[in-house]
Amino acid sequence: MKYFSKTLIFASFVFLVIGYSVFEFNNEKKAYDSKVENSKIFPGIKSADVKEFKYIIEKNQKSFFVKKNNKVWLLKSPLQDFADQEFIQQLLSQLLEDQVFLVSSGPLSPEKKVEYGLSQPLLTVSFKSHEGRVLDLVVGSLNTADNKVFVHKLNEDQVFVASSFWHNLADKQGYDFRRKNIYKYSGSVQKLSIFRSGAKETHLTYDSAEQQWKNDSDSSVFFTRKSMGQLVSTLESISIFRFLSEIQNKSLLNKYGLIHPLFELELKFESSNQIKNWKLTVSSEDQEKHYAIISGRPHIFQLNKKEVIKIKQHLNELQ
Repeated sequence: MKYFSKTLIFASFVFLVIGYSVFEFNNEKKAYDSKVENSKIFPGIKSADVKEFKYIIEKNQKSFFVKKNNKVWLLKSPLQDFADQEFIQQLLSQLLEDQVFLVSSGPLSPEKKVEYGLSQPLLTVSFKSHEGRVLDLVVGSLNTADNKVFVHKLNEDQVFVASSFWHNLADKQGYDFRRKNIYKYSGSVQKLSIFRSGAKETHLTYDSAEQQWKNDSDSSVFFTRKSMGQLVSTLESISIFRFLSEIQNKSLLNKYGLIHPLFELELKFESSNQIKNWKLTVSSEDQEKHYAIISGRPHIFQLNKKEVIKIKQHLNELQ
């Protein structure tokens, strides 16, 4: 009985020690996490919390402005287009997770503005959260000895030393912010139509009962879901190489060989219980270049020759 009592006391002591250690560890972790969070330029705000992001390059007044609408980023300036979702999220994460160091608090003298490169700043930057919180910043034009930059937080009149990420904003182009995927839809493809110059049209329909793709004009010809999946995967991997025109008209379509194209590819797919259509039109090769348009976007753009070859290989297998 005495042995049992000693064992129970020892076990209780061990549990107390473990409990205290866990408690101390949690407290230390909370303190560390709080310290890290408070060392960011916009504490408490993550990239997912941002609704609007804008910055202006001071020397030429060129502006970049993106705004979130129903969880989708849209580019508003320097032109209007769908934004590259992954690029925006990555950019915002870099800036908002940056660990900054406070060097000045309160009004700045003219001499201090010169010292921090804020008398002739490189950028003005603004964030706006879904809750309406606004952060306005001025990024100085000078670098520190270790290639960091000075950032003036206007809301609180504080100057921080920050990473060179902030200076890198001045090197971005409109192309960086634009959605460059030619195909990015969730949903199951139901029908594929292929139109090629000098060849017979091909229409393939998915037979859900047999889980096969069949040629509409010859039911004895069929393809596996894998074949179609490979085509869709290829389309999803292709990016616009260069934007050539923000509009489409007969003159421009003729100029880029899109009135009599090399091929047209049309997909009908089901997404959110709705049937939608997507179409890609690609020109014949012109000095090792291929031009293209897609439904739903008003642009004319150039595709990488190697990626056009990949599409053609898939179409050859399906026709």
